[in-house]
Amino acid sequence: MKNISQFLKHNVKLIMLDLSNCGLIDAAIFKIANSCKKALSVRSVHLSGNLGITPTTIEKIRAILGAGQS
Repeated sequence: MKNISQFLKHNVKLIMLDLSNCGLIDAAIFKIANSCKKALSVRSVHLSGNLGITPTTIEKIRAILGAGQS
C-alpha cells in the first residue's frame, strides 16, 4: 500500500484508478483515499468487488474524496 500511496501523491496525470477485485480492506482503502485527495488529477476511483470494504467505509471514502461535488 505504501507504494500506491506514494505514487498517488506525486502523480499529476492519473485520472481514473481502478482497484476493483483486489481484495482490499477498509484500512487500505483509507490510505488510498487520503492519497487520492492529494492527487488533484484523479476524477474516479473504482473499488467494486473488494469484499473487505464495508458500506460504512464506502460512505466515509465518498466524503473524503468529495463525491458528487463539481
